[in-house]
Amino acid sequence: MKNKLKVIVLIICVLCLCGCGTKEKESISSKQFLEPLEDSFTVNDIKDNYSFATEAYLATYQKNEIKMIYTKGETTYDIKSVFADEVSNVLSAMNKSDKVETSKGDNWEKLVASNEQNYYYLIRVDNTYIYSSSSLNSKAALKKILKQYGYR
Repeated sequence: MKNKLKVIVLIICVLCLCGCGTKEKESISSKQFLEPLEDSFTVNDIKDNYSFATEAYLATYQKNEIKMIYTKGETTYDIKSVFADEVSNVLSAMNKSDKVETSKGDNWEKLVASNEQNYYYLIRVDNTYIYSSSSLNSKAALKKILKQYGYR
């Protein structure tokens, strides 16, 4: 009886540590997006380019060595559509030998891809979407920013 109780307690602890198997991510706000970019990126408000967006920003670093777009839509449906279009655009630039990874959870989907010249990281969480691209030379810097968002 004691061993059964220990096993049950162990299983409960493991489930709690693993988040009970949930695959949800928390979206970031535009303020959280812009914060790590303030000192070294050129940031432009591009909301007027998207009829469905409540917020949209383009951030570039050193002549597009790194390019990031944050978009928050009125609905998740709008953002899913934009995400799907951008995934298609990135995949059309890839060859069969290029590295492409996709993953998704309950409220998010992600594409990570790289070829001989560029690195791409696209993520949609609820009604927000971040498009990121960089040269391979700037890949580590981009990954560092994405880690600050909690997306790596």
